[in-house]
Amino acid sequence: MADNRETIITALRTHFEAGDVFEIRILDAVLPNSNWQHTESGYFDYDHIDDVPNLLANFKTYGGVYVTLNPVNPDLLARANNRFKKAKSRETTSDKDILRRRWMLIDVDPVRPAGISATDNEKSLAFDKAMEIKSGLASMEWPEPMVVDSGNGTQLLYRIDLPTDDGGLIQQCLQALSPCSTDDVHVDLSVHNAARICRLPGTWNRKGDSTETRPHRVAEIVAKPDAMQIVSTDLLHKLA
Repeated sequence: MADNRETIITALRTHFEAGDVFEIRILDAVLPNSNWQHTESGYFDYDHIDDVPNLLANFKTYGGVYVTLNPVNPDLLARANNRFKKAKSRETTSDKDILRRRWMLIDVDPVRPAGISATDNEKSLAFDKAMEIKSGLASMEWPEPMVVDSGNGTQLLYRIDLPTDDGGLIQQCLQALSPCSTDDVHVDLSVHNAARICRLPGTWNRKGDSTETRPHRVAEIVAKPDAMQIVSTDLLHKLA
């Protein structure tokens, strides 16, 4: 499987710090010698990040690989200790399992029918809108985010430092961006919960069948500051 090992490791080492535990969830996973699509989940600690690409390579295919935005309760390692297994009901991360909010996700996708990949033009429109939002936030003195090409759209990841129960602040910030959505691109307002998962750069985004005009693509890191600066609570409140 042609996943990008270094991109996966860089993304996880950017998301997390020494001592952190996080969940990786694989949707529509298919194991060797099988055609059964199912969800796999695993909990990993920071010291085992380098093992993740090799473990992902054991799958014949999958629809998408996602990671929790925020660190989880270390006790959850006991669910699947640095390995993947078939996800059971109520055994994936919930908001109560999150220790603290470290990231705010702004997810911009092109408007298109569900279950299919974006065209190059649709993907470009999402990127342009994300750069417009990034520029607008920079004018409000927000620091630089990590920019991720999700395969179909563009994600802006801003470093924050908030309690798990943030009183709805991140939800209010995303709602403030709702006027940025158009008939062609959509800013996802639902990605505010603490246990949100986001696509892991270096892994495939496979929606529907891969065609010449709507191909499957690997998610990539477009840009990442050498040091991620935290968006202050004051700046978050000003946007909200």
